[in-house]
Amino acid sequence: MSDLFVRLQAPLSNVRWSWGAVREADNALFLRVWDDQRWLEDGKVYLRLTDFGYYNEHSGDRGWNERWKQVQSILSHSRKDGAGNPAANYMIICEAVDRNATPRAIKQWNDSNVLVGGELIEREGDYWLERTGMLPIDQAREPGH
Repeated sequence: MSDLFVRLQAPLSNVRWSWGAVREADNALFLRVWDDQRWLEDGKVYLRLTDFGYYNEHSGDRGWNERWKQVQSILSHSRKDGAGNPAANYMIICEAVDRNATPRAIKQWNDSNVLVGGELIEREGDYWLERTGMLPIDQAREPGH
């Protein structure tokens, strides 16, 4: 999976525990998300970014700490693209080997498309990112999309 992040010009800081990465050229954020952790409301689809229920008890997890900083960057709009606009957020869909395991291991992922992130909301103590579209990997590879 780390090869996909390299193709997107957003290499993971650690191939073992990183859950996402920022592309330096335009500050776009690419996040791994689970295919089954979706929520539908008012015709909008949201994907889960955090799991405070588990990680509050495992706060030393480096992947979790990195993810929380990434979520905070979305909340604060601190990442800007070259024009000074909020940088894009994308999601890479992953399927778990065992959906009931904690923590989970990745069985497979979508290496053809990324989901385009929209509004970040808080629901039941966790953060969820709206899916506003889908973009082929080849288009997502180009900064500015």
